[in-house]
Amino acid sequence: MLVPLLVGCIVILLTLIIGLAAAWYYYHQDVQKRHRFRSGQLDNSDEDNGSLGRLVTFGDVKPTSVEKVIMRGCFGVVWRGVTGDKVVAVKVFPEKDRESWRNECRLYTESYMQHPSILSFWFGEERRSSSPPFNSEFWLVTSFCEMGNLTQFLRHTQILWEELGQMTDSLLCGLAYLH
Repeated sequence: MLVPLLVGCIVILLTLIIGLAAAWYYYHQDVQKRHRFRSGQLDNSDEDNGSLGRLVTFGDVKPTSVEKVIMRGCFGVVWRGVTGDKVVAVKVFPEKDRESWRNECRLYTESYMQHPSILSFWFGEERRSSSPPFNSEFWLVTSFCEMGNLTQFLRHTQILWEELGQMTDSLLCGLAYLH
């Protein structure tokens, strides 16, 4: 009875130690690069001054359809969509939330946002209705997470300790990279 409890505690402790070590490593590895970026010493020749920067990261593909509402939030509705043969997530902002859409697009197009532990941004675009009242929608297209968001995943999935360690490592790598 005591052995499984002890093993569980050791696994949790090792996961925390590995996670903290990874966070420390990634943080210190990227400090100079982020400092150069913030101070303007990093070359951003692919950015367009005054605009949203580069909005297209995988060629000039546009979603051909949106299929199913995944989630509704404060700033819009997230749909499961299809671009060519790829499944994507399409966050649709109403016209009144244009600034929120612009802010998210700007954030995703920053060069330091390219990391395996950060959601992949495809593109953002304004879509105008061709019929009255001619409203605009603002689309933010990202990679699609087949397992849903973290809350949905954790509610419906039993996680092994090894998987928990991998998830913790990925989460800490993303956080360390951003901070």
